[in-house]
Amino acid sequence: MHSGARRLPSVVLPADGESLSSWVDRAAADYGTSTGNAARWLGLDCRVGAGGSTLRPRFYGIALTPSSTAGLTAATGMPSAAFESMCLSRFTDTALDFTALDIQDERSLRPVAAREWAFVHLHPRLSALPG
Repeated sequence: MHSGARRLPSVVLPADGESLSSWVDRAAADYGTSTGNAARWLGLDCRVGAGGSTLRPRFYGIALTPSSTAGLTAATGMPSAAFESMCLSRFTDTALDFTALDIQDERSLRPVAAREWAFVHLHPRLSALPG
């Protein structure tokens, strides 16, 4: 669900090292709207959530679809590299392995997420950490 983003008159600039989800949350607060609306206005490729009314960006915070990249650059005037560096996919070939991620198929995210984030829950020393 991408509506062809228009250039926004005002854009909250991302902080150095900020994640995409944090930046969208800050933009939503600045615009006085929900995160889903802000994601749509910023040009992210969204789908309707299970409840039927909540917008969910595709691969949110993990990677950007070509549609999201185009929408973000159109809505903000910022270069695509600025957004790619805000996603976890920038850590590919380091601690995270996204080789099985197919940006055309959201179902591919489930096995990747299960593999990459399971370690924290399974490792006894890490699972005992507070928080």
